[in-house]
Amino acid sequence: MCNTHSNGHAHGVRSDQDKAVADLRDDLIEELRLITKYDAQIPVIASEDFEGVDDVVHVLGHIRDEHKHAVGTLMEFINRLDAGQRAAAGHEHEAEHEHGGEHGHQH
Repeated sequence: MCNTHSNGHAHGVRSDQDKAVADLRDDLIEELRLITKYDAQIPVIASEDFEGVDDVVHVLGHIRDEHKHAVGTLMEFINRLDAGQRAAAGHEHEAEHEHGGEHGHQH
C-alpha cells in the first residue's frame, strides 16, 4: 500500500500522516477504477445468452457494490485524516505566531 511517488514527494519529506493519506487516495483511485470496470462489464455480460448469466451478473453487481462501500469508507478516513492535518497545521501556525510574538516578530 505504500506509495513512494505520490504528488512527486519523497517519503523523507512527508509526515507519516501525509504518506497514509496519499496511500489512501491511491487506494480510492483503484476502487473507483474497479467500479468503472464492473459498470462497463455487467451490461455486456447481461446481454449474453448462456446458462447462469443472471448469476454472473448478480455476483459482479455484488462485488461492485462492495467496492462502492469501500469508496465510502476510504473517503471517511481521508476526510478524517485531512481534518487532523488541518487542525495540526492550524496549531503549528498558532505556535509560530506565539513564538514570533515573544521575539518581537511581526506577521
